Amino acid sequence: MIMKVNYIEQQLEINKSSILSIEIEHKKTLCKLMNDINDLEEKGYSENIMIWDEEFNELKIKKIKVITNYFAPDDLLKKYTNDFIKLLLQSLSDKQLDEMNKIYNKNNSFVEKIIVENDFPLELETQPYEAILKNVKIKFKKYKELINNLMQLIDIEKILKIHSMLVFIGLKQFLTKEELSELYKYAIYNNIKILLIDFNSTGVPIKNERKLIIDESLEEYMV
Repeated sequence: MIMKVNYIEQQLEINKSSILSIEIEHKKTLCKLMNDINDLEEKGYSENIMIWDEEFNELKIKKIKVITNYFAPDDLLKKYTNDFIKLLLQSLSDKQLDEMNKIYNKNNSFVEKIIVENDFPLELETQPYEAILKNVKIKFKKYKELINNLMQLIDIEKILKIHSMLVFIGLKQFLTKEELSELYKYAIYNNIKILLIDFNSTGVPIKNERKLIIDESLEEYMV
């Protein structure tokens, strides 16, 4: 995937074999890029960004996910719950669906008996399979270490295949170089495209990283 931003000279190649990191010291350019990346996430397009494949055919990306809050893993992951419920339904055989329906009807019969015995003016609504599963409380594992929560996010993306790319904003201020290297390696191994956007230059690239630095004078350095 090749991304061309109107106000950045360099073409930005985002692939599965290395990680692109953009470090922007020029504040207005940083804000502009953040707005355009948010447009990509919310609308699926941006007036200032063009995206091509390796042969320069224009691409319409499906979705990108922008991550800015790293310390509320429940908020970060809860939006995936419905997608996993749909995947669970697709994974169930007819026999398993029938079994789930029997369990559901058994529970309903128990509640209906109580309603009748107490002469309550109530009736139970029949629910589709998806609604039944939604009543089952499922949650993702939550780790103390940020790196482990991010790697779980990559695992989820690998399974669900929802987004064309994950964009991490300001991540480098929270991870060590060793942790970043571990995250890069894991994303590449699992074929997940990620892009990092940070506010300051952090020096030479680490392993598996390509870096574009835009300094305060708008000079660009691809290293």
